[in-house]
Amino acid sequence: MYRMSVITMLCPDSTIQKDKCIKMAIVHDMAECLVGDITPLDGVEKSEKHRRELESMEYLTQTLLAPISKSIAREFMDIWEEYEQGQSPEAIFVKDVDRYELILQTIEYERAHNLELEEFFHVAERVQTPFMKDWVAEALDKRAHELKLTVGGAAN
Repeated sequence: MYRMSVITMLCPDSTIQKDKCIKMAIVHDMAECLVGDITPLDGVEKSEKHRRELESMEYLTQTLLAPISKSIAREFMDIWEEYEQGQSPEAIFVKDVDRYELILQTIEYERAHNLELEEFFHVAERVQTPFMKDWVAEALDKRAHELKLTVGGAAN
């Protein structure tokens, strides 16, 4: 759940506000804690996914956080909306981190269960941040090397 936040701490781009990215990654996970991590493979329309996550964020911020701190509740909602719009450098980066984290999760699942889950790796094409493209390429290259060893190299 917190891997995205940790990954944002590794951002090498000094023009991106790391503190904002860390918050954004946590807030993004907050919405998913109630509705789950809905992927394109789940067959849920984008508008429906947004509606569910918005409903979750409204509940979390208005019902749980606002009685304690209205300003923090508003800040969390603003950060979530910025992430959803995906326009700021921070939102673009955190969305790329989300894609990268999905790739890492998929690779781990493949290793643990001796599977090939190619259908999840299409997200790599949507990564925009140059250094994140490098990180994704490195993870996929390592995966390809491991698959090669498992499928053909070890037996020869």
